Amino acid sequence: MLHPPTANYTPAVSWQQAVAIAQAEEDTTDATGIQATLAWFTDPSEVPVTDELVTDPAVTGPPLVVLVPAWLVRIDGVCIGDLGPSDPTRMCAATQATVVINAETGEVIEEYSYQ
Repeated sequence: MLHPPTANYTPAVSWQQAVAIAQAEEDTTDATGIQATLAWFTDPSEVPVTDELVTDPAVTGPPLVVLVPAWLVRIDGVCIGDLGPSDPTRMCAATQATVVINAETGEVIEEYSYQ
């Protein structure tokens, strides 16, 4: 979930630094475009693993990543390999990667690809 940053917020990590961090995470040799977006980032699926959660997957705790100032760096034109059973007709499972970077620390929060 994304929320716009407040008008007076200035991140400690610049967009140029965020792009460089993302490029260190993903092979951008064949990238057709890179875009960085600043937002408050929440990942409701990122919850603490507890004994209760292990025994009952329906139990969820409070999200660990809530309204974190972050750069979402979208990299287009990359080849994301297939993690499951391979389809010989499809070389790339996706061609867009997003690297979420903490805008205060430069730490990579997570990476994902949907397209």
